Amino acid sequence: MDTHFSAEVVDSVAVPQRRRADKAADPETGYDLERVVLFLMMAPGKRLDQDLEGRIRAKIRTQLSPRHVPAVVMEIGDIPVSRGGRMRILLQNGSFPF
Repeated sequence: MDTHFSAEVVDSVAVPQRRRADKAADPETGYDLERVVLFLMMAPGKRLDQDLEGRIRAKIRTQLSPRHVPAVVMEIGDIPVSRGGRMRILLQNGSFPF
């Protein structure tokens, strides 16, 4: 991400999100919905728009695979990290607040 979009994106983090659903759950995991959520911290003066999101999705699809393409791409102001440099994601009731 940083190499291809460094003029627009300062930092990014992709997070897998597993969610329980009402029907057809995987008997081994109990989950049947999984998606990738991509958080982008934009460069000063830059905004996430449809064009940039499309270019990012296309690059992920060709460089990795279709299953790596995020279901959700969100612009965020900052990526919270601990003093040790580890990313912190605050969850509400065990899931993302969206």
